[in-house]
Amino acid sequence: MAAIKVSLATISGLHAHAEQPDQINCPAAWPALVGVAFDETFDSDEAMRFEINVAATSAANGLAKGYALSYPYMSGSGTKSIKTALELDPTLGGVVEALVVSEAAAIGLYETAGLTYIGGKLTLLVYP
Repeated sequence: MAAIKVSLATISGLHAHAEQPDQINCPAAWPALVGVAFDETFDSDEAMRFEINVAATSAANGLAKGYALSYPYMSGSGTKSIKTALELDPTLGGVVEALVVSEAAAIGLYETAGLTYIGGKLTLLVYP
């Protein structure tokens, strides 16, 4: 979703993508639609559930460094916080009614596009 990319791109140094890239240049983040929940609120019939994938660094750089580089993106606040960047404009420029970043999953090893990286996943609920 292009509007999510715009919000992610406000984080200095982060390679923001609208979808999973063919090649990852860390640090990078991109959304993936993983489901739609029905009857979520009284105001909206559904919520689109996205995973925001974060690739902080290549696993080749070591776990300790990878975890240290991942924490700022997975944090609930701060200049590199994905939660903060997304929630600064909860309508994504008027594209949606509202959004909320509901959780950050454990930081760990992930494999995408042939790269094993250290990062995490955040859950984003978007109310159209």
